[in-house]
Amino acid sequence: MQLGVPIKATVNFVLPVIAANSMLYAINQIMTNTISITYTLKWRLKTDSNYQWSECGKLFNVCRGTIKKKVVNGGIPGYWIGRKFIPLSRLRSQLELIPKQKLPF
Repeated sequence: MQLGVPIKATVNFVLPVIAANSMLYAINQIMTNTISITYTLKWRLKTDSNYQWSECGKLFNVCRGTIKKKVVNGGIPGYWIGRKFIPLSRLRSQLELIPKQKLPF
């Protein structure tokens, strides 16, 4: 071996199959699937218009965008609206149809 003569070396990098699969898994984790459900709101409370019911009977808090669950309190079914419990027997008298808005176009 002579001094002063550089040694040439080549190194080939090959990605193992595991690394390639983990990169694809990471890319798939970034992409998410979205499901949208559209409800038609028909009724609302006379005292608080933020709470509205759909045609299928689900209660929505429109201000927060959440679904409120029907619960049983003391053996009586109803909803917690704000800090008040409203039983289903009194709820029907407190509901009104949502008025249709006239659009200018």
